[in-house]
Amino acid sequence: NPDGNKIAYLFQNDTTKELAIANTDGTNFETLVQFKTIDFEPDVAWSPDGRKLAIFANMETGMQSNAKEVNIYIYDFETRNVSKITEDGVSAGALFSPDSKKLIYQSGKGIWLYDLESKDNKTAALDLKLQGDLATSSWVDNNGFLALSSEDGSLQKVKASGIKESINYQKDSLPAGIKSVIYGNQKVYLINNDGIYQLLLNSGI
Repeated sequence: NPDGNKIAYLFQNDTTKELAIANTDGTNFETLVQFKTIDFEPDVAWSPDGRKLAIFANMETGMQSNAKEVNIYIYDFETRNVSKITEDGVSAGALFSPDSKKLIYQSGKGIWLYDLESKDNKTAALDLKLQGDLATSSWVDNNGFLALSSEDGSLQKVKASGIKESINYQKDSLPAGIKSVIYGNQKVYLINNDGIYQLLLNSGI
């Protein structure tokens, strides 16, 4: 977790599959969620404030538990409740905003945004109409993030409202195949197999 004193891990035998947490030395084992299916391993992401876990798994019962569908669930440590936030069966991965109030997630080839503080589950999810990957996305602040478009290689600054602004940079001078995008202190780091390239946002290079 962000404080470095807890680990989340999967426990599985022939009949049981569950997500648990414990101290980093293995003490104070505690089961959080029991899964109905053991067809594949779930994955998780901690929120920056340590109060939530995003879980990417199949937690359905009956016939649905045998399907290879993955949705996103949020476990809240304060309420001890699990809420399902996607229904499409192809959602996985999540990047929490710095204040842990929003997240972006992968739905098929597109990136969506979810407002965890919204009272209406139907309007909490926003299709950003952006083809991309979470590995090439990075939050800038609580109200926006950067994402590399998989359609044309453009670098987009996306606001939580869904408004997108294309950032000019010398993409033709870079080798193809950007694997990761990381933001920090007005600098963007574009990483591929050949090296790390730095983009200064305020100078557009």
